[in-house]
Amino acid sequence: EIYYTNSLLTNINNLFATAVSRGINICTATGDNGSNNGVGGTGSYTDFPSSSPNVIACGGTRLVCPDLVYNVNTVETAWSFGGGAVSAFFNKPTYQNALTVTKRSVPDIAMNADPNTGVRYLINGDYYIIGGTSIVAPTMAGFLMVLNTSVIGNYVFYNNLNCFHDVVSGSNGAFNASTGYDNCTGLGSVIGGLLSTAFGNYVPLLPPPPPPAPVVKATSVRITLRALTLKFPNRYQLSTNILPANT
Repeated sequence: EIYYTNSLLTNINNLFATAVSRGINICTATGDNGSNNGVGGTGSYTDFPSSSPNVIACGGTRLVCPDLVYNVNTVETAWSFGGGAVSAFFNKPTYQNALTVTKRSVPDIAMNADPNTGVRYLINGDYYIIGGTSIVAPTMAGFLMVLNTSVIGNYVFYNNLNCFHDVVSGSNGAFNASTGYDNCTGLGSVIGGLLSTAFGNYVPLLPPPPPPAPVVKATSVRITLRALTLKFPNRYQLSTNILPANT
């Protein structure tokens, strides 16, 4: 998040808000570098776009399997590399009103992301074990796609806490998993059957669309060109530079 200008954060977030106003869920990964997000030093930093209040921020857990089998003895803990922190830019959205902070908290939900306990994929005939929060986001998106819903997930999640397995152990650096919401695993990992019922019972209440973005006129348009001879079907891509960047 800290590597984006305020205007770029605002512009991208406005695009997300437009999608949300049309009943489109956006699922994003919170990162695989813990609460520090790979910045360095001792601070905690949210990843963008997961810090946008208009997305479902998907964090990570790991599985502890005493019997080396996923069974009733398996314990789910926070993944030490799972991204999660408090935004330095975006204010707390209404669905997080119960949280004590004043800014947007990340993540919203979490699922198994540790590559050491990762998900088995069949790719081109071969099996691979893959982890990272970048598998949690498409998993959540796939779940919502199966529901075929236009309800925005976060409004359901924060009003149906019983639909999550509360992860209460582990840490991602600056934050410890605890009872209730935390910046390691959010509300917890999804209990699919309960959550699908909650979506079916929820009456959609979509936020209003964002105001139109102000028109930013170009101050400079430069096209870089060189002498060349083209014969069909060859092509050449012109290089353009338009200022300011948010025109």
